[in-house]
Amino acid sequence: MYIKTFCAHCGKTNLHNVAVSCEKTSGILNGKLFSRSTIKGVEVRETVTEEILMKSVLKTLREHKKLHISKEELADTLKNIFGISSELSCEIAEKIQRENEVLEADFKSNIKAIKKTSKSQTSKKVT
Repeated sequence: MYIKTFCAHCGKTNLHNVAVSCEKTSGILNGKLFSRSTIKGVEVRETVTEEILMKSVLKTLREHKKLHISKEELADTLKNIFGISSELSCEIAEKIQRENEVLEADFKSNIKAIKKTSKSQTSKKVT
């Protein structure tokens, strides 16, 4: 699962893919069922910047055509498929949606400019 931390020296945000191993025990005590988990170890498998993780996630989402889904669906995908913590998945989903909106606006603007240029060049050839 990816979690977010901040470097104490430079203040930079890092994301760590951590694996937590637990031992679960359960039983009956004084007639009541109880359950307990004990953390046996934590392993940091990968450390990346937020930008690197975002690029990786965006690339995968584009390949699977999953960019135009609701923020909630996107957050669930980030949590369930990419192993990103709940809080972080909501934050990244918002950033992805904002970036998509900007990219779509730029794309539409570029298409309009191309059409306008194409029309003006066509009308010059006709006259």
